[in-house]
Amino acid sequence: MAIKIHHIALKVSDTEKAAQMLYGKGGFKADETTYFAEVGMKIGFVNYRGTLMELLQPVDIDCPIINDKDGLHHIAFEMENLDEFHAQLQNIPIFQEIQDIRRGREGRIFFFRMKAKPFVWYECMEKPKSNE
Repeated sequence: MAIKIHHIALKVSDTEKAAQMLYGKGGFKADETTYFAEVGMKIGFVNYRGTLMELLQPVDIDCPIINDKDGLHHIAFEMENLDEFHAQLQNIPIFQEIQDIRRGREGRIFFFRMKAKPFVWYECMEKPKSNE
């Protein structure tokens, strides 16, 4: 099963200001910031030489990360068989808070934490199937 890092997500107080700050540095390219009602936050991406950083700004009071501190929120991995990997994690005791698979911005995703790093989330994303 091929797994690669897709992006690193940062929780920020203001996505536009964070994107402008990062965009002002050489090599950064800012993406559109979009409001996602299902999670109550604005989400945008900044690309630095092929490395994606996702900016997460809580907007709604019931946003799941509203009380989290600004900074590293999660590391996202892209994989081909999300269901298989999700099932494998269920039986490994170092993983915790393994969430159900759900729809994300670009496809199916789920989140989990590791017991040794309880303040960092890990996101698993299903690699889009090519239309060949």
